[in-house]
Amino acid sequence: MIVNTRNQLYIYILVIFISLFIGCKQLFDMTTQESINPDDKVIELVIEGASRVPVGASSVLYVTLNNDRYFGNFLWDSFPEDILNINDLGMVRGLNPGVAEITVEDGEGLVGSALVEVYDPSLITLWRVPSKGEVTLPLALNRRGSRGIPPIEDSELCIDWGDGSEVEWIITPIFESVSHTYEEAGEYEVKIRGILNMSVWSFLQVPQSKEMFIDVLNWGGSVISNNLGAFAGCENLLSFSAKDAPLLGGSLQSMFLGATNFTGKGVAHWDIRNVTSMNSFFENTPSLQASFSDWDVTDKKVSSMFLNSGLTNPLDHPRGCSDCGICPDVLE
Repeated sequence: MIVNTRNQLYIYILVIFISLFIGCKQLFDMTTQESINPDDKVIELVIEGASRVPVGASSVLYVTLNNDRYFGNFLWDSFPEDILNINDLGMVRGLNPGVAEITVEDGEGLVGSALVEVYDPSLITLWRVPSKGEVTLPLALNRRGSRGIPPIEDSELCIDWGDGSEVEWIITPIFESVSHTYEEAGEYEVKIRGILNMSVWSFLQVPQSKEMFIDVLNWGGSVISNNLGAFAGCENLLSFSAKDAPLLGGSLQSMFLGATNFTGKGVAHWDIRNVTSMNSFFENTPSLQASFSDWDVTDKKVSSMFLNSGLTNPLDHPRGCSDCGICPDVLE
């Protein structure tokens, strides 16, 4: 009886051992299969991180595999080399404006690539100034609350007036107008760093120099949000030469109101998805010629958007334009 019991115990232990062995074998197979079988994995590393880096600034890139952070020894490279630098840790530093291709390779044959744009963070504007002319930047500042608009809250403004004069540094917030007098007549590029939020930029409220303003050459990441009349009344503004675009949001009413010679060139590629109101956006712009058919204004306020403008062809109007001043119906 004891022998039978012992035999049964041995058999029981043997069964448990075999079961554990089989289970471990299955677990081992499953684990190794997952680690060596690439069928359910991409074969390229995916570079993630900032796709735009300002000149003189740094950012860190990293790689993922199937949306998971991937760790390993990487070889980073970029072309052309004069656009940005990148080190072994994936840290990039912008050198000059342009687009560079970033490549990464690990020791197991996995490779990846991505494009990174390096941009000039300056807002570059162009002015045509007479001799002894004074340019006043259209900053609708809060003079002790008289305008009801918050002052600029950046830590400082760096302004290069473009005439060889000393670069002007202005500590903010500021409450007074920002002006500069030019000794000689000519066209001058004014470069501004630190005014990335242009909510206070308004020729409608500060019209002193509107006739001298003629172009934007570079937006430099500028944000235009909850703005009223940014370029209103700029009769010598024909178009924007900038290839980049500002970041738009909120209410942007009367942006080009009364800019009689503005053609609209350099605006159609702007992203308006975060804009809520475009009332009177192009009102009284008889020279307007561009097509805005790629825009969708279905969920936006667009009263009098094209009223008395040169955009008479309905095919050039945005989708969903039912109340733009001369759009009688919703365009499908």
